[in-house]
Amino acid sequence: MRKLFSVGSPLLLGWFLILLLSSFTYGQESKGLIAGYVSDISGAALKGARIQVLPLSVGGITDSVGSFSLPEIPGGHYTLTVSFVGFETSRQEIDLRPGQTLNLNITLNVSKQSEQILVTAERAHGEADAVNVTRTADNIIQSLPAEVITSLPNANVADALGRLPSIVLYRDEGEGEYIQVRGTEPRLTNITVDGITVPAPEPEVRQVRLDVIPSDLVESVQINKTLSANQDADGIGGSVNLITKAAAEHPTMNIFTDGGYTPIMNGRYTGETGGTYGQRYGKNKKLGLLVSGSFDYNGRGIDNIQPSIDPYSTFAQPFYDNDTIRQYRYYRYRSGVDGTADYKLNENTSFSMTGIYTDLKDWGDKWYYEPVSNALPSTGGTPSTKLQAPKFYTSSKRPNASIGSMILNGRHFNNNSWITVTLSASRSYEVDSAGNPKADFSWNTTKLNCNYNPADQYDVYRPTFGSCDQAGSPLENAADWSFKDITISKGLVAELDLTGALSYARNYTANGHFGTFEAGFKFANNHKSQDSTEIVYDGSTNTLPNETMSQLQSGFENTDFYNGSYFGGRFGPVSDFNKVQSWVLSPVSSGGLGGPTGPYVDAYKTALDNSPNIFHYVEQIPAWYAMNTIDFGRFHLQTGLRFEDTRMSTYGAYLNIDPNATTPGTTQTTPTGACTSSTQQNCYTVSNVTGNPTYLDVLPSLQLRYRLDNESDIRLVVA
Repeated sequence: MRKLFSVGSPLLLGWFLILLLSSFTYGQESKGLIAGYVSDISGAALKGARIQVLPLSVGGITDSVGSFSLPEIPGGHYTLTVSFVGFETSRQEIDLRPGQTLNLNITLNVSKQSEQILVTAERAHGEADAVNVTRTADNIIQSLPAEVITSLPNANVADALGRLPSIVLYRDEGEGEYIQVRGTEPRLTNITVDGITVPAPEPEVRQVRLDVIPSDLVESVQINKTLSANQDADGIGGSVNLITKAAAEHPTMNIFTDGGYTPIMNGRYTGETGGTYGQRYGKNKKLGLLVSGSFDYNGRGIDNIQPSIDPYSTFAQPFYDNDTIRQYRYYRYRSGVDGTADYKLNENTSFSMTGIYTDLKDWGDKWYYEPVSNALPSTGGTPSTKLQAPKFYTSSKRPNASIGSMILNGRHFNNNSWITVTLSASRSYEVDSAGNPKADFSWNTTKLNCNYNPADQYDVYRPTFGSCDQAGSPLENAADWSFKDITISKGLVAELDLTGALSYARNYTANGHFGTFEAGFKFANNHKSQDSTEIVYDGSTNTLPNETMSQLQSGFENTDFYNGSYFGGRFGPVSDFNKVQSWVLSPVSSGGLGGPTGPYVDAYKTALDNSPNIFHYVEQIPAWYAMNTIDFGRFHLQTGLRFEDTRMSTYGAYLNIDPNATTPGTTQTTPTGACTSSTQQNCYTVSNVTGNPTYLDVLPSLQLRYRLDNESDIRLVVA
């Protein structure tokens, strides 16, 4: 949020004067209305086409279905021009009577110099859409139409946005997740669907992870690099608006599928399928329905080593005093559906309902062996004689993130003014959002002599650890590994945002200059909560049942790990996290650890992990704005003022470690409450923390565009 001026600032008064003086003078004669539809020769709508009424300085652009409306036009004889990049400019003479509504259907022909390119390359049409939207917008934006998004292998919306200049991706597991606009942090970028802010499914952040949203669900994506007063002020870095598809004048049907395969990890594959269908119904095509769906699966595998060089080694060759040999297996299931229904009651009144739901199951398993401990002494003896206890670790994550939004919108035109009403509900959630479920196994036999020799390190990309990472390694004997501890995570984080908005806009002429004044109010009520648990079962200081990896083993093994460079190419055996978890949660009477009430629950570590994962807050934001847009010849000026009054109610849990306790260790003398002596460890209390912060933001803005010619302009923005 930005706080630039106080309520009593002289500059604030100046903004008010600009807004009011530029919108009070209206022509008194009876005015007419020019409306219409712009398409290409195939009948496809052209969105972002520029409309101008000459010799008046009156103009506009077509919307997402190719329609335009220019009210408050005095009666007279005019030249109407329609221009669109890649098409010949249309010019026609029109006569408008006072009070008349003139409806026009305008068809643009492909310009001769680019006709061959446009006929053979569909993508050029999409890029033309983007150029037209960018050049006619009041603020500074970049647009990415569906034709461009789907022309490249973009798995999600973030991947698509990452192809634009000034956008940097934060990637996770090879896919784009968050975006940075012009180098700003991801948390400073707001994400909206049809102008409505959507909540983040993750607990720690406000930014929305865009890998949840399939790239082919949207009609276009717009990055607002500067904000107008009628936009939420959450995005200082930028605001990304996902525009959903709507039924056009002609029926639409699109079906696609693709797939891929990689031989890694015994074979992994990817596949995607989806489609869109939309049509307008009725004699006058008043009802439009469209639905779009997508599903993709992405199986990934990673053969990985992470060696660590000893910086103090005196050997001629690199001395790797630590290494982990890792295997990652990922399953990503991404699905989404959206739909739009709109109804034109008459020429002046329309209603629409838009819904979108997306879901991402970002599942994965990880196993790793650590043949040599990082506790290897740095002095005395030779490396081959250092006997170390190896480690084994397994992790299994099953998070499920989802985003959904429902938007109801109504708009009524009245000659030269219009009213818009919007109601929306957006919800996000993530299941199993807390922590990193994992299980550790310890070496239960004689410490290893890996026969390590630094002279063998001739390949720095494949450092070896003697017999410990070669074929026949003792590490691959499941009976040599015993269960040590496990962290089990469960829970849910969810957010529900309810918003209502009302705006009024009016076109006017002031001393021959065409302008639009708009004012509005919005109220948002956002409620987010997390109730997640992490239970730590740690038997490192107790005598555990004799359970080895042999009893908890998975059927997975990789028969060509790292092209045969380690373990003779065979990675395995490995433990099955679900088997470990099931055994831990089983009653002691049946050979398990007794679950949450069993003797091996580490209450201190459990409380330490749980406290940050329990919270909720309610955020209420009433907002008001006024905005004025006016043309002065080649100048296009927009001024605005927005107020946002934020009120919050927060609750969280706080873990307080008793200051009389010694350094927390593994001894659990007093699991709860204050320490009774200065020698006790792990003494703590959990308390509730609440807060009710409030603040008012006053946000003025000025955006000036100067048109050099029909294809070029210069912009100045102050906000």
